[in-house]
Amino acid sequence: GADEELIPLKCREESDSCYVVSNAGRDVDLLRLMLLDPRSGELQLLEQDPEGQVDFGNAHFHPLSEELLFTHYLGDRLRVYPRTAAAAQLWRRLRTALPHGEVTIDSAADDLSRLLVRQSSDVDPGTLYLYEQKSAKMTLLYRVRPELPREDLAHMRPLKLRARDGMIIHAYLTLPRGTPPRNLPVVMYIHGGPWKRNYWRSDPYAQFLANRGYAVMQVNYRGSAGYGKRYLNAGIREHGTGFMQHDISDAVAYLKENNIAAAGRIAIFGASFGGYAALAGVTFTPDLYACAIAYAAPANLVSFSESFPDYWQPFLRNTWHKWIGDPAEAADRAHMRARSPLFKTQQIRAPLLVIHG
Repeated sequence: GADEELIPLKCREESDSCYVVSNAGRDVDLLRLMLLDPRSGELQLLEQDPEGQVDFGNAHFHPLSEELLFTHYLGDRLRVYPRTAAAAQLWRRLRTALPHGEVTIDSAADDLSRLLVRQSSDVDPGTLYLYEQKSAKMTLLYRVRPELPREDLAHMRPLKLRARDGMIIHAYLTLPRGTPPRNLPVVMYIHGGPWKRNYWRSDPYAQFLANRGYAVMQVNYRGSAGYGKRYLNAGIREHGTGFMQHDISDAVAYLKENNIAAAGRIAIFGASFGGYAALAGVTFTPDLYACAIAYAAPANLVSFSESFPDYWQPFLRNTWHKWIGDPAEAADRAHMRARSPLFKTQQIRAPLLVIHG
């Protein structure tokens, strides 16, 4: 089907088989780790998210034997699963040495005697260590952006929100330090794509805004990637005046109901599709926002679609045309025009900053 994927990860030299990531199959929702026999085309299931929440994320193989050592899933936080007894022992040692945040292995010596290990979190964009297995010695190599005062950065927490139609929507909330989470000015910071997602990390925009006293809400509205086909496809033709935008509005309602947001002090900001959501926010739901910032945002979906180069056309059929519309079709064109903020500028009541370039 149009929304099915098969991503090759590694082909094993010894046995004629390949590790692939796939969500092929009508009843399959999440991307799973499979073993493919290239001769017969047979797929064998190796692993899927034990928590049944997200797509398969990543795999780590032994540099020489090509044995599968670890699998990764990006849920609310990163989850790592060791696949062998030796990998489990190594993982315990790494987590004992580095108990906080997310830990990933960037690279390894052929015999795994030395590893480059990265630790990162919501308050740490990354710290790199050398780990020596024999002595269990962990040596600090360098910090990413060492001038950032980590102790002053704000914490980001995962949230689950119930949308108006009952769907559970994943989000992240960053709260400013040293102030109770009550009646705060809020920036709804909307990711682009739309087939991308926010995740738990040190986000420069979220940190900058939280440092200046704003709560920052990042919503993985339906149509965001990483949560399987159903979550993704729930966003088809739901942009602007539909449920993709409603999910953002419902996150605003959540902040108001829980007295986190100060009434009348909520802004919406984003780039690319996030910028379109900001424009949609102030045109289609003008009472919701005190102001908006739209960065590199399409305002007219028709002219935007018609500006795509010819060599994009083969890719557009299953993505853009299916999701947003094909301007060559009259019904689609009318639908796209109705959801283009450019034609609803008379409804804007809040200050709007538009940035391009």
